[in-house]
Amino acid sequence: MIFSILIAIFAGWLLLRKNNESVVEKSAPIAVKKPLLEEVSSHGSSDYFFVKTLMRNTIVRHENNIPLTDYEICRVYKINNPELTKIVEKKKSDLNWSTWWRTDERILFHGSPHAKEIAETGFNVGFCSPHSMFGKGIYFTSLSSKANQYAWGNNRGCPTHKSRACCLCTRTMLICRCVMGKELRTVTPTTMVPPGYHSVVAVPTCADDSLFLKFPEFVVLDGSQVEPMFYIEYKILYMKQDENPVNITSRSTKATESKKCSIM
Repeated sequence: MIFSILIAIFAGWLLLRKNNESVVEKSAPIAVKKPLLEEVSSHGSSDYFFVKTLMRNTIVRHENNIPLTDYEICRVYKINNPELTKIVEKKKSDLNWSTWWRTDERILFHGSPHAKEIAETGFNVGFCSPHSMFGKGIYFTSLSSKANQYAWGNNRGCPTHKSRACCLCTRTMLICRCVMGKELRTVTPTTMVPPGYHSVVAVPTCADDSLFLKFPEFVVLDGSQVEPMFYIEYKILYMKQDENPVNITSRSTKATESKKCSIM
């Protein structure tokens, strides 16, 4: 008799536990993984406003004279890469120890025809040339207009019209978070970075010499120091005093008729 009662109690306990687990499973929120590239709305988004403002406020005139006074931002994507974020945070922690907590972070631009691939996989310093002006590293700028010069490669034109000043074809650019570590500051080219430094800050001068920079450049020596934040697809606009960007783009579109913009 007692044994039968104990079996009934145990069976009731198992049934109650199963029902409780079922309730928990039904009420638990479903974990939705964010897409790697998440498009940012142009309406009321603080991220979109940040990107648009930062790009517009960092336009200057350069010697190669690519006509540029504004941007037509086509799309902005926020990059969600938790694994890369962990790698960068680990690198930052290591650099903090080695620099006595003097590691700065900078928000910088990087223009490249491979911007989307970089946004998805991160930077690889192995693809960088050791013969660049400041040695082997990943090059950045605080000016969107300078990054724009590399949107199709080093001062190259668009693949369709072969023009650096093309207002029709879509360009790509990244906004990145860069952990600088110990910075080597220089005013002249140097391909040999002394041991103990983690980045190069090339400081512009007023000297009238092609060897001297007119605008700052930043070189990060390790891909684990960089976290791409935003991937941007955009076009350039040029406005003379008696025209507006819309008229120029419209006029160019009519001239090329059926040619479509291409994203490389």
